[in-house]
Amino acid sequence: MTYTELLEVAAIAPVNQSHALLLDSLAMYPILDWAVMNGFVKYDEQGEYSEDRFSWALSRYNAYVEALAQSIDALASPLPSRREITLNELHRELPKGDYLEKDTLLMETYKYTTIELISEGSRDKYSIVDLHMSDELVINGKFSSKLQLNGKQPEVSRALKYLHNLKPIAPQFEQAFDQYYKHLTTGLATNIKLALVALAGAGSTVHHSRPVEMLHRQKEFLEK
Repeated sequence: MTYTELLEVAAIAPVNQSHALLLDSLAMYPILDWAVMNGFVKYDEQGEYSEDRFSWALSRYNAYVEALAQSIDALASPLPSRREITLNELHRELPKGDYLEKDTLLMETYKYTTIELISEGSRDKYSIVDLHMSDELVINGKFSSKLQLNGKQPEVSRALKYLHNLKPIAPQFEQAFDQYYKHLTTGLATNIKLALVALAGAGSTVHHSRPVEMLHRQKEFLEK
């Protein structure tokens, strides 16, 4: 059975206990072969391996698969979205609806001329999600005095009474990004280690790369 076939069989969910035993028996010898090639189990010419040897081989194989899966998951994880975090926070406290992303609010802004120092006021349209994403929707637990409704907005009017429950977005985004960064760096480190394991054959190999000299032992890494 090839490695690809082994993965395909592993993806099959057993329908009963007999089927589960059959799947286990099909996976036993490929896993033992893998363990022998990687130095975890001593090769037996007769193909006779004890239950303890198989258990050890299975534990090392599961550790390898888990590391590989963690690396793939980390590298495939998208960056946290500040907008998505904001929408989740709004949905947690405010009535859900597409009004959250519509330009239902007006903010008064001022532009100053450099010659006469005369201010010219203007009102720009914004959505609730955009304003809360920039922490301009709620000031000191209240609806910002710089904002007003853009015409009649019954859904927005009903939502205003819940604004005091909203939490700032910046700390939530920073926490999400820190978790993403840690997950990514761990995945990258694991990916590099797995690449080094694949680079070398069984046993030990010394890789020279000035000014760094690295002794790579495939078996020792997989046992960690």
